[in-house]
Amino acid sequence: MKSKVLEIICIVAMGCVCLADSTVLPGFGNRAGDSGWFMSSDTNGDGVIDGYDLAIRTRDYPQQLIQTAGPAYRADRILVRYIPNLLEDTIRDRLIRAGADEAGIRRLYSDGFLVVPVPDGVTVEQFLERIRGDRDVADAQFDYVCRASGFPNDPYFGIQWNFNHVRAPKAWDLTQGGHPDVIVAIIDTGIAYENYGTYKIAPDFAGTAFAAGYDFVNNDNHANDDEGHGTHVAGTVAETTNNAIGAAGLAWRCTLMPVKVLGADGFGSSGSLAEGIRWAADHGASVINMSLGFPTGTDGGPAVQEAIRYAYAKNVILVAAAGNEGNDKGYTGGVEYPAAYDECIAVGAIQYDKHTTNYSNYGDRLTCVAPGGKVYFDQNGDGQSDGILQQTFIDRDPTRFRYVFYEGTSCASPHVAAAAALFASRKGGSPADFLEAIKETSEDLGPTGFDPHYGFGLIDISASVRRGQGWGAN
Repeated sequence: MKSKVLEIICIVAMGCVCLADSTVLPGFGNRAGDSGWFMSSDTNGDGVIDGYDLAIRTRDYPQQLIQTAGPAYRADRILVRYIPNLLEDTIRDRLIRAGADEAGIRRLYSDGFLVVPVPDGVTVEQFLERIRGDRDVADAQFDYVCRASGFPNDPYFGIQWNFNHVRAPKAWDLTQGGHPDVIVAIIDTGIAYENYGTYKIAPDFAGTAFAAGYDFVNNDNHANDDEGHGTHVAGTVAETTNNAIGAAGLAWRCTLMPVKVLGADGFGSSGSLAEGIRWAADHGASVINMSLGFPTGTDGGPAVQEAIRYAYAKNVILVAAAGNEGNDKGYTGGVEYPAAYDECIAVGAIQYDKHTTNYSNYGDRLTCVAPGGKVYFDQNGDGQSDGILQQTFIDRDPTRFRYVFYEGTSCASPHVAAAAALFASRKGGSPADFLEAIKETSEDLGPTGFDPHYGFGLIDISASVRRGQGWGAN
């Protein structure tokens, strides 16, 4: 294939070719062999954009927040209220004996609550239990963190334009990032999800839940990424969010399942893809994302088709990239397989201005579009690439992590997989129901109604999850 998109090529059975798409970012600095381009202003080599270094280092979030699977709360203080009519001197003496610094104690303008600093040498949880042991304490609680509606504290969220395009913040208000019982299988090059041998977990996955995965390239239980593509894709779905570092994910409270079918050299097979699909379906996946595909005209054969049907019959929502052949000489339309199968949601790519990208495949089998990015562009004028930003590693070294801009329908597909995960978190998940939600709620672009370049339109995660009721509906 001839394209400005850097392709990860994998050979499949019968001599066909399967492509997992990613892209490089000319003009923003690169290193030979990168699977993406990292931001060139990282002059100190710490893996973050220099323009944001100061903000990250001076914000008090890393020291002052405890991030859990539930709410976040201050690590440096608690709120305490004593029974009525207890003397101030008595309260002060009790708190000092408990270890609190008298200078840091102050009264809130609210029903007698006191702000009490946590002493050195104990955790906020330990101190709270200590204070609750006082019989005269009427209430003692964590000082929970609130935020502007829908906006996480991840410092790079401000340049993740793609999340606002799919109306993620409104969806988060409804779903709180999804439900851990919803598992999204990333069928790809693996994920940087564990410290194992020479592999390291990506720092921005530290708070992400992972289900057991499988490596169908090396035939073992450690589906570690040795290329970088799968880690970037997985980040869009569920990179740890509200942890005050790096970038955000869309369905961050859902669980990721790494299923490796592509190797470090970019090669895989119809057989490994079929195995990966079936394995994920048998091991609890609610959603499968496939940011890979066979060139137009090749479908992967009966092994892949039957695996797709098997997963669909088990109520798994199947999402796949439409392909990046749109700008290739001789391309006249058509969505790549497996996206083109009837059971799959085929996802094309738009750029910042909501026009389809020149590389995105199109055709009657296209379901919808999502942000795929254009790394050459800066249409919003923020001084950054309009690519899709997530953390992955560079130079094929699974210990050297950077925040990297990619483009491609590979980047678009996980937006829809995350939408499916949030939908399933509220409704319980049905492929047919989710497809109907896409048809009814997507933002219509291009000609009115379905068209081959936009499908049913741009995925609107907020509108689609409103159709569901269940875990997150209270």
